[in-house]
Amino acid sequence: LIAGTAFLLSIFFVRDTLGASALAFGVIGALLAAGLVIGSLAAGLARTDRARAMYVVIGAGGIAFALVGASLSPHVVVFGLWFALLGPFNGLANAAANTLLMVRVPDAVRGQALATAMALTRACGIGALLVGGAIASLASPREIYLASGACGVLVTLGMLIRMRHALSIQPDPNFVSEQPVAAPRSSS
Repeated sequence: LIAGTAFLLSIFFVRDTLGASALAFGVIGALLAAGLVIGSLAAGLARTDRARAMYVVIGAGGIAFALVGASLSPHVVVFGLWFALLGPFNGLANAAANTLLMVRVPDAVRGQALATAMALTRACGIGALLVGGAIASLASPREIYLASGACGVLVTLGMLIRMRHALSIQPDPNFVSEQPVAAPRSSS
């Protein structure tokens, strides 16, 4: 919802705040899309659930960092560079999170879990339209980007705390998945 609101307002940031053209906005969108693909491919390098979970956190933190950086952009080129950085982090987080859902959720409820996750994702996108429209009259796109990035940092910190706890829980020995699971590493 946080990043979605910022993305929604990117057209206003580029056109109104930075005074750039529609073409510049399109190029920035293409940079973001290319980065999404790169980040998604990079997420495929993770071989363990721990690595995938860390990729989600790294992605969320990178998105927050890029939003803060974009908020401080003095020129559309700098803004575009921040979006070129934001894309891979977004792709990394999305692909790693979806892969975790696929391999960690028991087969019997995987479809329901994926449907719920996708519905929540779409709901946040729609919520971003409402929130973005409402706050656009209260603050500038630059201020909204900065606030979104700051909120993203807090969310990332919360994820780190939660992940630390979740990774300390031993897996259920009765859990059976059709997906291959990496052998646990020795702690010594």
